[in-house]
Amino acid sequence: MEKIKKIEYYLQRGDVLGFVKETNNDEYMGWISIEKQKVNKRILELFTEKERPELVRKQKLIAEKPYLLEIYELKKQVYENNVDLPREEDYRISEIYRFESINDVSKFLINYAINIEDAKWITDIPSI
Repeated sequence: MEKIKKIEYYLQRGDVLGFVKETNNDEYMGWISIEKQKVNKRILELFTEKERPELVRKQKLIAEKPYLLEIYELKKQVYENNVDLPREEDYRISEIYRFESINDVSKFLINYAINIEDAKWITDIPSI
């Protein structure tokens, strides 16, 4: 539990953590990232949902489910070429999930045989 509190601390201060994701295919690399987004209260003060519906709804969603988890599998060749940015078709998986709590994130990661306590700095994940 001590480790989860540290992870929560790092996410709260704006750090991004992650994991290597197994792809079962040598042509792809995979990763999962986690961050905790913060509501931009200024947007909610300045705009109503009628004035800027998408912007206000996004901030409300962040307030309800601040934990953002992204799962990607990208062609290694595209990543390694370093010339072009990846296109939509270069991703085999590109999924985004939101959660209310760090415990919900932890439970979800079990589906990928990942323990949240094994989170690494996103920069320490090979090939990212």
